[in-house]
Order: sequence, then structure tokens, then C-alpha cells
Amino acid sequence: MPVTLNEPLSQLQRHAEDLEYAELINRAVDLKDSVKRLLYVASFACSKHVSASSLYTRSFNPLLGETYEFVDPKKKYRYFAEQIQHHPPMLAICAESPRWTYHGEAATRNVLRMTAIDVNHIGTWFLTLRLLDGTEELYTWRKPGMVVKMPLVSGEPVIEEYGAVNVRNWSTGEVCTIDGFKVDAGSEFRGKVFNELGRLCAELSGCWNETIVGNVFADTERKEEFQKFQIWESNRRRANRVDCLTPFLVGLNDIPRKLRNYIPPTDSRLRPDQRALEDGQCEFADVEKKRLEDLQRKRQRRRKEDKLDYAPRWFKREKCIVTGEDHWSCDREYWRERERSNEERWKSVENIFTA
Repeated sequence: MPVTLNEPLSQLQRHAEDLEYAELINRAVDLKDSVKRLLYVASFACSKHVSASSLYTRSFNPLLGETYEFVDPKKKYRYFAEQIQHHPPMLAICAESPRWTYHGEAATRNVLRMTAIDVNHIGTWFLTLRLLDGTEELYTWRKPGMVVKMPLVSGEPVIEEYGAVNVRNWSTGEVCTIDGFKVDAGSEFRGKVFNELGRLCAELSGCWNETIVGNVFADTERKEEFQKFQIWESNRRRANRVDCLTPFLVGLNDIPRKLRNYIPPTDSRLRPDQRALEDGQCEFADVEKKRLEDLQRKRQRRRKEDKLDYAPRWFKREKCIVTGEDHWSCDREYWRERERSNEERWKSVENIFTA
């Protein structure tokens, strides 16, 4: 595919956009009411879907072993992602703060139709809250499916998400079921929170790209309104759809001088084709993209000749003791490696952009 169809970001960076509204988790972890915590966590799970309205360009497919890190000092979290599989593409993600940990895997099964692409998300997302009383709560959910409808003649593609999202608090048994996933501007949605007995005790409502409101019932039998309050409001997004990048996304490619010595040679910001595209050097970006893909194929052939299976460097496969599901976990070895002295840091990490 010609590089001009891409945006100057990798999928590893695009998924960092899921944490744009991490303040929702920061608020949730300080709440004493478990129902309100679930409303905020469910709103966080919803907030990431507002980014679908800006998916008019294609991100770079990461090379196998490519990584990306992002640290937000204001919201007090750090994000790390690694491309752990090439065919089909799969990346593992872990974001953490002193009070919570969020992780999961991003992979899809796509079905190409005459005028549309069906995108089915694979994998569960896990969020662990470390509460004020010293206990922990585990929440899980799966992303909804997506249909990208391609125009027959001209115009922008239409993106719709479908299917219910169930955000479960495994510690209390409470569940929030959200439906109405359409990305059209002004599209409404509604979510319902059920307690461990299956009784409706709260609701979410709002419009995509705008706001989310919570409503906790005083009486679960009569469904009397107790407290209605705004949980979330979307940041203003750029009207310019030439690059379709929000201010949050634009900042993800920045490499401050102080950071340069700390990131590994596998970081997406060091990809020469991606950087060339950002600088407007499209022909050079095409040449570099082909070179990187050829290098990746050579490494794959070498592993095949040596009868070696590829193993991710920073993530490992484990079984969740609460849900029983297999998942990719990060053991923080990446951050320990990052803290080593300049001479030892990333010494054993292969430079996939040159070798």
C-alpha cells in the first residue's frame, strides 16, 4: 500500500489514544460507592470509541517487536505497547499508575464485503483498581464490533460500532451493559447497571462525541432518580480532516531531548518511514517502508531456517486467576531495563529498523 494512505503514527501509538480520558479512572478509584465506580469505569470504556469518528486514515502496521511508550505526568500514568504477533497482527498493551493497572491485547478478525469491512475485536480488557481501603477490584470488558461502510462513488467512509459492551466488576458482581454503538454525530446511547441480584440500580446516557451522564436510583424497585450527574465530556476535536489528528495524537510522535537516550531502538518514533511521512518526504518514506518490510521478512526466514518460534520480549502469556481467561501480562521488565545505566540500557535489544 502506498505510504500516502497512512497517517504518521503506528497502531501502537493509536491505541495510546484509549487513555486520553484516563482521568475517569483516577476519579473512579477515589469513590467509595461501587455503583458510581462502575459508572466511571464504564464511561472510560465508552470514551475510547469517540476516536473512531476520526479514523479516516490508516496507521502504520508495527513491525514484529516494535514498541511504544508514553508517560503522562499530569494524569500520573505510563503506557507501554509491543507488537507481539505479525500474522494476524496483535499487540499487547499495559498502562499503569500508582492506583490502577489497565492491560489487554488488540487484535481483530476482519471480513471484507463488497462495500464494507466487518471488524471483530478479539481479546478482553482488564482494569484493576487499588482502592482507598487497601482492597482491589477487577473490571473486564470487550470492545464492540465495527463496520466500515465504503462509499460507492465518493465521500468519506461511514463507521458504525455494534453489539453490547458488558463492563463487569468481578469483586461485587455488578455489571454495566451498554448498547447503541453508532459513531454518527449526535447518536445517542444508553447503559444500564445491574447489582449482584440482577436489579437495575443505575443508568448511563449520552451522545457520542459529546457527553455522558450518570443516574443512580434511590430505590431499585421503583427506579426513582437519586442523583443525576455529568461524568464525562469529550475534548474538542479538530474539524480539519486532512490529517484527522487530534492535539493528543499529534503529541505522541514527539521525542524530547531528555527522553531520547531512554527509549529503546524499537520505539515507533524512530521508524524512518513514519518520520519521513511526517516531514512530508513521501517518496523517501515509500523507499524506507519497503526496506523495513524486507528486513522483517529476512528475520522471519532466518527464524524458520533455525526452527525458532518468535517470543515477545516484554509480555508473557498467563491465565487470569479471577476470570480464567488467558491474557498477555507485562512484568515491568521493560521499565527496569529503561532505568539501567547508559552503557547497559537496551544493550540486548535488536534494532529492527536497521538489522
